[in-house]
Parts: sequence; structure tokens; C-alpha cells
Amino acid sequence: MSGGAARAGSGDLQIMVSGSERALSVAGPLLDEAVQVTKRLLDWADLPAEQLSGVFLIGGASRIPLLAALLEREV
Repeated sequence: MSGGAARAGSGDLQIMVSGSERALSVAGPLLDEAVQVTKRLLDWADLPAEQLSGVFLIGGASRIPLLAALLEREV
């Protein structure tokens, strides 16, 4: 079978997940929540996107390029 899938027996299907796929499946909901929290904060601050100069990521968030890309797309 292609795509890393293999039959284990008894009708079970095992799918091998690469590191990046696994990381995204685990971190994806947390990243989505971070984007939603940022959007709610900007709404609360009554700050239109046109007036936003940028969003600065600090700490561990600054090392997650996907979070920066999601914020750029959504905010």
C-alpha cells in the first residue's frame, strides 16, 4: 500500500505519520486557538486591521513559522 499505510490484520489499517504530519495534528488545534485569541483581542481593542502595524511573536511562538503564516493570513 502507498502513503505509509499497511494492513495489520483483522481488517485493521495502520497509517504511518511523518514527524511534521504528527506535529501538525497535535499542534494544529492549539495554533488555531492562538489565531482565534489574537483576533478576539484585536476586536476587543477595537483595532481595525488597517491600523495594525504588526503582530510580534515572542518566546516559543516565535519559533513556529506556521503560526506566523496563519496569523498573517487570518489577521
